[in-house]
Amino acid sequence: MTLRHNKPYSNVGILVFRKWQMDSFAENIKENMTYIITGVAGIAVGYSLYRAWRYVYYDNGDDEYFERLQPSTKSEKRKILIIGLDGSGKTRFSRCFCKGRRRLGSTEETTIGFYVNTVKLGEVSLDMWDVGGSPNCREYWKDFRGFTMNLDLICYCVDSSLPSRFNEARRELHKFLQYESTNGIPLILVATKQDLPNAVSPSQVLKQMSLNEFESTRSLYTVGVQAPNDGPRKGFMDTFRLFVTIVNQNRKQK
Repeated sequence: MTLRHNKPYSNVGILVFRKWQMDSFAENIKENMTYIITGVAGIAVGYSLYRAWRYVYYDNGDDEYFERLQPSTKSEKRKILIIGLDGSGKTRFSRCFCKGRRRLGSTEETTIGFYVNTVKLGEVSLDMWDVGGSPNCREYWKDFRGFTMNLDLICYCVDSSLPSRFNEARRELHKFLQYESTNGIPLILVATKQDLPNAVSPSQVLKQMSLNEFESTRSLYTVGVQAPNDGPRKGFMDTFRLFVTIVNQNRKQK
């Protein structure tokens, strides 16, 4: 699930999407249907509509474990920074882009400092920089330019099941985005742990982060993902497709 916001809280937009629908029970044929929706939409409405985003460009079914996506011999390298509070699910989020059904542990070790996870998927090679989110590790965020030269994208992870830390997450995100060196770099707000009982929707997480003041300095997106210890992962193929779209557009504009 993804939602793009150039003006996160109200916009007049046109969303075109298509869905596969049975032509008849007798013939059992899928027919391509196109709908156009216009109007003024709030963030919650926009999110529910934008669930159809993947059908605009992709007809294949979800491949959340990237088992059918073969790496190209001409993969282009792209650089993604992943930050967020400690315990927000950054490391698990990053590792879920590794190919295959790698079993996740009941807990992921806490990132001390940072590490780089490189994955080759399709026509891109992603260097995913996972930076620790503890109070001490957040000092690394200040050295933004030191390890993010030629950065294509920023992902900020928020534990959607822990509203008690939303204020802290918002404060740290705002502090980071005030660095001028981040201007112009697209931001994806990642609402993690969507499978947990207390999780709020990605649109609500976005609303809680109050990003109005930053909409003029970068493109803003939000996605929701879940990666339980046992059970299906969701949201990662959509997020990967969004990665590719954003980083390729960003490179063309540079």
